[in-house]
Amino acid sequence: MRSISYPLLWVSAFGFVLSVVVHLCALFGLASPLGTYTWLLHPGIFVVWFPAVILSGRMTKDAKAKDFWNTIFARCPAWMKKVMYGIGAYALLNFIWFVVATNKSDHHTDGAMSPPPVARGFSGHWLVFYWAAVCIF
Repeated sequence: MRSISYPLLWVSAFGFVLSVVVHLCALFGLASPLGTYTWLLHPGIFVVWFPAVILSGRMTKDAKAKDFWNTIFARCPAWMKKVMYGIGAYALLNFIWFVVATNKSDHHTDGAMSPPPVARGFSGHWLVFYWAAVCIF
């Protein structure tokens, strides 16, 4: 697993950066610069997430369940843990904001494949999964 951890770290980091770009565009009401390719970030999570889950299981096999993330973060710089918790909290708030905003009004699109409100809702979750994978790898 170590032989593929480094490439998967880079794929996870690239997915995270692209998710940030999509999310920021969506926050400002702009279409994603990736166009219809934006939605490849969704299955991309699974490309990195399945190996991340396997590796995290190996890393934490002797740890108690409550120490799972502490064991994962033991190999990371302290700032990565803070970023993970910040992104997690933000993703939760973003999801609540997305649900409330989409229930208040109808969002009609002009044929665009990824209207900003929908892209914002999904990309908030992508941030969490890609960053968690970065931390694990």
